Amino acid sequence: MLTELPHHVAALLERHQRRCRTMADQIAKDHGSIHAYRSGLQAEIITAPGVPLLDEFYRLYQTVFTLDDEREPFEGFSQVLAFNGDKTIQSEFGPFIETVITLRDLQTKELVGAANPVFYAYPKQKEDFGFDASCQLNFILVRDELRGLGLGNVLLQRIEAELAIFARKQCQGSRFFVTCEQNNPSRMTSAEIVADAEAALIDPNDRMRWWRRRGFKRLDFPYVQPPLSATQDACGYLDYYVRFGDEGPSGPKTLATSVLREHLRRFFFVSVGKFAVNMDENREWRSVRDFLSARENVAIF
Repeated sequence: MLTELPHHVAALLERHQRRCRTMADQIAKDHGSIHAYRSGLQAEIITAPGVPLLDEFYRLYQTVFTLDDEREPFEGFSQVLAFNGDKTIQSEFGPFIETVITLRDLQTKELVGAANPVFYAYPKQKEDFGFDASCQLNFILVRDELRGLGLGNVLLQRIEAELAIFARKQCQGSRFFVTCEQNNPSRMTSAEIVADAEAALIDPNDRMRWWRRRGFKRLDFPYVQPPLSATQDACGYLDYYVRFGDEGPSGPKTLATSVLREHLRRFFFVSVGKFAVNMDENREWRSVRDFLSARENVAIF
């Protein structure tokens, strides 16, 4: 494991942090405070393909996700957003809705941040699962020079507010959890850590600490994400994190495998596989499915 970043990478991150501090000072001066700036941002939600906002979002997305192996092609977003209106898929895997939530600076008219959550509801299993809904949070991104202003918090709060509305609409309840994948530096090679830091302009350890400070905790099971496309490989250095809504600062110590397995089934089949492959024959899905099927709960820490 790489214990510290090479000098040139550490210097790159320091220059970026100085740039962010300079931008923060200018924004506070122009708007009176960082809080006033955040309060003036406009949230817009994409739920279907073919809208101009999707093209605008993708231009921002490309500036943050610069590595080919980690970047979803534009067609991938269009495809999964189209699933929202597919009654056959919704019948087998729903109710669910995949969205892209964006933040716009109304003065500059530019997008400054975005997130890609997928909401799943469990109206038929709510009593067995103990939850009304869940969210797979694929990513939160903020324009490079605007990091440190709390825009990630704004997006996370909006996601959970929309998820609560979705849970009430679909299940007349408010019990939900949010999951996300996180790079685990202890499972990455030195080259992978350097590539990650150079592309994301953040130390992978600092990124993990950001999520942990916001209440996300790791689920204790062997998680591997299936390939995002036929030309990409499975990703084996990810851990799977969870945060619960309205559970207090400590939260549950375990999560039932029944709801986690169904949550992952929808995520893998719809968002990851997009029905381009037979996920029932995918070794990553079968490994996760079989592991969870042999247990009642997984630990959270």
